[in-house]
Amino acid sequence: MTSADSPPTLWDFSVDLYGRPGVSRACLVLQDNLGVDVNLLLFCVWWSTTGRGDIGEEAFATIVQRATRWNHDVVRPLRTARKAVKRGHPSLPATEAEALYRTVLDAELLMERAEQTILERTAEELLGQDSSTSRAGDASPRLIERYLAKLGAVPDRQDQQALATILSFAGGRAPAPAPHRDA
Repeated sequence: MTSADSPPTLWDFSVDLYGRPGVSRACLVLQDNLGVDVNLLLFCVWWSTTGRGDIGEEAFATIVQRATRWNHDVVRPLRTARKAVKRGHPSLPATEAEALYRTVLDAELLMERAEQTILERTAEELLGQDSSTSRAGDASPRLIERYLAKLGAVPDRQDQQALATILSFAGGRAPAPAPHRDA
């Protein structure tokens, strides 16, 4: 539990933000269009909008690498399994498929939360509880731009709109529009 004056945990921040109108859809657009790991995106927003500022290149690369490994090895396979169960199988009764779906969904959410713990603890390990390179302004756009560059992702108009939606509810501002790739 956090005190009233301490920033929320990454998980609490993410649950609150994800529940805002249009944010879950915006996150899924970025995940589907650009291959964004939503947990990393939310981490970028959380880190800077809770007053911690920017993160240096080396530390950021380590944070991304550790989270990406977990996401690739654990979260994505569960997401794939959940989607397969949702599609169903002709030999699997619907009631059994629904129970399996809920079980896999619960496991996926637990692993998403574990990834956020990895992100939070790695950042604290590398940067300290209250460390920043620069506290001037909101670093969300810089962190998001750096993350998208690591992915080799070029946001189109729909992606820019999704980022703006997420950041509007987080109290941040969207990165400056990049050259668009029209879908």
